[in-house]
This record gives sequence, C-alpha cells and structure tokens, in this order.
Amino acid sequence: MQHEKQNGAEGIKMRRIIIRNAIRCKNCGDVIESTYRYEFVTCSCGKVSVDGGHDYLRRCSETPDGYIELCETAAPEDETNISAPYRPGEIEPEMGAENEKQ
Repeated sequence: MQHEKQNGAEGIKMRRIIIRNAIRCKNCGDVIESTYRYEFVTCSCGKVSVDGGHDYLRRCSETPDGYIELCETAAPEDETNISAPYRPGEIEPEMGAENEKQ
C-alpha cells in the first residue's frame, strides 16, 4: 500500500503521515493498534496482526478480507493540524507529573 502522492509539476513524492495504524478483526472483533515502529500486535484469536506504528503500514491476515481497516492518515501539509502528543519520527516525550494520573 503506497501512501505517496505527486506534488504538482515538480514530481516530488510526498509521504502521507500516519496518524493511527489500526485494524478490527472480523473474527473476534478486537481492535488492534501499533503505536510505534516494529510493534507487531496480534488480535486475541490470532487471525490478524498489525505492525509499523507511525512509520509504515503492515497487515497480516489469514484471509484478504479478515479485517476492517481503521488506519488514519493525513497529507504532509496538514501535519500542523494533527492533534497528537508528538509527530511521527520524533522521540516520544517523557511523562511528566501532570500525566501520571492518566
């Protein structure tokens, strides 16, 4: 699955930004999400998996239609409007005292 688009006449390819990397298993109903690179997550019945966090999209399934896609992406020009705790590729901020209650 390519997440790139042509940028006008220059022909520069721009990758889409992955906001959420998640799927729902059609067999067990689990919603599984990979939140960081190389986090390979499998549903409780073991039929589908997701991988890649905010860096890439990878799906593993026993059948091609074994899951419902829940991925959310944004165009690079929309990056400043993303309501995420940090942008993909940045180091995750350490939890401060204000976040310990969550």
